[in-house]
Amino acid sequence: MKNIFKRTLLIFSLFSSLKSNSCPIFLYRNNELSELKGLRQDLKLLTYSKKTQSWSSQKIQIDASKGEDMDFSQRNKEWFQKPLADYDRFVFDVDDFEDSAPNISSICDKNYGPVYLLKNYLDPRKVAYLTLCKDSNDPHPNQEPINFTSDQATIHSKNYKYQFNQRNYLLFQSIKSIDQSTHTPIAKNSEITMYVNVNDYFKLNLDSNDISSNLEKMQNGPLGFNAGITFALNLLFFKINLSLLTYSSFYKDSAYIPMILYLPVDGSRYFNQDTGVYYHWDHSDTDEIDYKKTHMPIYDQNLYERMHKNPSYLKFIESSYCNRHNICKFKFYSNKTSPLIIELTLHSSLIQKGFFPILIEDFQEYKKSSKAELKTTTSPGHGQSAIYFNFSKLDAGDHAWDLWMKLGNKTEENSRCPHPIFLNRIKS
Repeated sequence: MKNIFKRTLLIFSLFSSLKSNSCPIFLYRNNELSELKGLRQDLKLLTYSKKTQSWSSQKIQIDASKGEDMDFSQRNKEWFQKPLADYDRFVFDVDDFEDSAPNISSICDKNYGPVYLLKNYLDPRKVAYLTLCKDSNDPHPNQEPINFTSDQATIHSKNYKYQFNQRNYLLFQSIKSIDQSTHTPIAKNSEITMYVNVNDYFKLNLDSNDISSNLEKMQNGPLGFNAGITFALNLLFFKINLSLLTYSSFYKDSAYIPMILYLPVDGSRYFNQDTGVYYHWDHSDTDEIDYKKTHMPIYDQNLYERMHKNPSYLKFIESSYCNRHNICKFKFYSNKTSPLIIELTLHSSLIQKGFFPILIEDFQEYKKSSKAELKTTTSPGHGQSAIYFNFSKLDAGDHAWDLWMKLGNKTEENSRCPHPIFLNRIKS
């Protein structure tokens, strides 16, 4: 995954909500924290309490990577004794933040290297300090807030249950929120459908049955669970690799899924304008779309004409959903008893090629009227929504974006993923 726009989002996002956030904080050593040069076991997130006038060490999760891929090496003693690596991702929980310290002279006994101040963007009174300390305390406790049941392929948090589709781990079988002993269905039976129209010469209609996908690697930590998923799809002559997922990460109230689509050919040369991919799912029986909170273009019959014949339309989408740092945010919100919030982050360069999420309110009705002869899945009991991406104008190569799901009974509708912070180096 290209992480450039994710890192920019952390530091510069402009959000006004003062509510607590359901998503973790992400920082990357090879960008914001390149001056941290020490051992993984020495990395500390420290907070100060004015009430007790004392310092406390908080949970950190270090996720190592090899370039664009997650490294699933065992986090043993030897692993923590290695130096911090360029592609290490640091994960924090904003709920651990406390008060601002009057000074940092006593931050830890054997402090070395710089000290960074992390300030909660949504509540600047809450802060934490990141630095390197040589001491005997366990720097990364083994508490694991996420459990995985392999025989049921289910992620368990105290706030939700996420069951993979064991036939295809790209998809979920069901998502339920948990409030004490009550398990409330949020969504079920997700599916992916792909329609490729090659200049009206031939048409391909695919779904998850055409994709082989398995859970190959797992890694649990003090803040989240990482799942490594392998899959393959070849489309005849073009050999289009639908690399929509390399790994996913699950936290106490959210799931992070970095996405990537690889095209070996120039879409504008080979594909008709109706070529695209659909991600769809069944609603729970009590679920409905909240249009006031949903922030995403909604499909109508004139959409293709606006996208491909009206150049100003893409500029309108860009101005409506992107900030001045070229980061574009889209959100789907459904809620009646428990919310399902899907948040997608793209770079504006994708929107300029017509690639952005479009909400299809009733996917069953859409299939009846669409010229794209999509495969028919079992009709759901309550309703089915879809998020559609048109890739007919994309250039050859990799195209990356981020998907977050906010899960659980107490999900905050105005929160953002990952959690935005201020980051300042206060000691060299």
